[in-house]
Amino acid sequence: MISALVLCLLTSTIVRPGNAFLDRYTIIPPLGTVKSIDTSLRSVFALNDNYLLVFEKQDFELEKTLHFEKTTQLIGYDEYFDDVWVLTENSIVRLNALTFSALEFPLSTTVVAFGIGPDALFLDGTADYRLDKRTGVLQRIYEFPENLKWRRRAMDAELQRYPFLTPYYYYDEPAETQQPFAEFSITALHQDGIDLYIGTDRYGILKYNTITWNKERFVYGPLDSRIYRVREFEDVVYLISAQGISTYPQDTQNWRYLRFAQRITDMLPLGNTFLFSVGNRLSEMESGVMLTVGNTTADILTLSADESYIYIGTRSGLRRMERGSQTLMPFGPDRYAVYSIYATDETIYAGDEFALYAYDRLLRTWAEVVPLGIKDIVELKDNLYLLGLNNQLMRRPLHRDTTAQDTADWFLLPYFNIYDIDTDGDVLYCASFAGVYAYEPETEFYSMIHNLPSLRYDHVFVIDSTIVAVAQDNLYALPIEHRN
Repeated sequence: MISALVLCLLTSTIVRPGNAFLDRYTIIPPLGTVKSIDTSLRSVFALNDNYLLVFEKQDFELEKTLHFEKTTQLIGYDEYFDDVWVLTENSIVRLNALTFSALEFPLSTTVVAFGIGPDALFLDGTADYRLDKRTGVLQRIYEFPENLKWRRRAMDAELQRYPFLTPYYYYDEPAETQQPFAEFSITALHQDGIDLYIGTDRYGILKYNTITWNKERFVYGPLDSRIYRVREFEDVVYLISAQGISTYPQDTQNWRYLRFAQRITDMLPLGNTFLFSVGNRLSEMESGVMLTVGNTTADILTLSADESYIYIGTRSGLRRMERGSQTLMPFGPDRYAVYSIYATDETIYAGDEFALYAYDRLLRTWAEVVPLGIKDIVELKDNLYLLGLNNQLMRRPLHRDTTAQDTADWFLLPYFNIYDIDTDGDVLYCASFAGVYAYEPETEFYSMIHNLPSLRYDHVFVIDSTIVAVAQDNLYALPIEHRN
């Protein structure tokens, strides 16, 4: 049997945002596997992994993203009620296409397809059922009526109706990948008049004109959601994740990316190209080919630079390489992993497993200034905010005196397990086990950002005027203007 369950919009564990119509934040979807596509007169709906993506049909602008905490399978637009039906592994969810209010109907049978009629939904599976849209009553049936709008997974026979799609998979452009022969298959398709929408596995969504064969490609998110570092060079923001580097869109809706076969730990601009750290190697890219610039005996964890040198934090100490050279020399802290480097005009700071060290450029001497392991350094309003390996937050004034007598000049701030920090120049954002907090230097108070879900966040970044927080495999974005 089946029964209707009204999902509470404020406490739902099935779909996020909790109140999709009123919430200020958005979810940034990864470039995943598109399982199913359907359209209305104004929107394109796509299931991407376990995300529902809603695009404006004319310009293909991503308007809304909902995340389901269960495996999604099929989507269908109901033109009779202006609803969207989403089939999951053990239920079917009905969403209003404007407010995204939801009803969930649990299923006790396996469903492989469903047909949409004026008054009912027809389920094709191990047993066939009719679901009344108004009452939610389930009735066993033995044949289906005619003139239903059927929704099924794309099959090979359906793909072969479009020979111009041969060979039914895509390749990245040479400038997009270090895996030139990786194939990205077609996983969904939907024809709407002369427009044919193609969903793929990690390649985005394409729209073909079936008369002219012209096509447009839409890259709606980063390569994946496991973002662990953000860099900004010349007003371009790069998100580094497990699968490569994604470029945050600014003047366009489309993301750009560079897909890597190996894990990139950090990057820096180097003339007209970039310097990447891969394992224990420093590499630059020439005409799409990675060339080794230098290497160390230990894996590289972080990079920093000034006008003269590139600084390399490794698992066995800090190295320095003069610009234009390929020789890495020991510099300062050694033996232990260096997680953070921060260079100012007067001082170079390096945080390793057991302490924060400061190099006075004028005196050319190193000194230990904080006797605790440091994994992140952020400058804000004439202070350095330091995040310890024990997730403790500290503050240290910025000044030139970095001699040993200065080691007591730092302060522990209130502790509540902080995993990452960043700043917009006004406040310090702290990713914690119970949400994102804003620390205000003037008042020395933490205030919770209630317009983001109260989840554990592993990373937080400020990109342009947006707070981007990483929770498990989800990316949440909130305009800074809605911080309070």
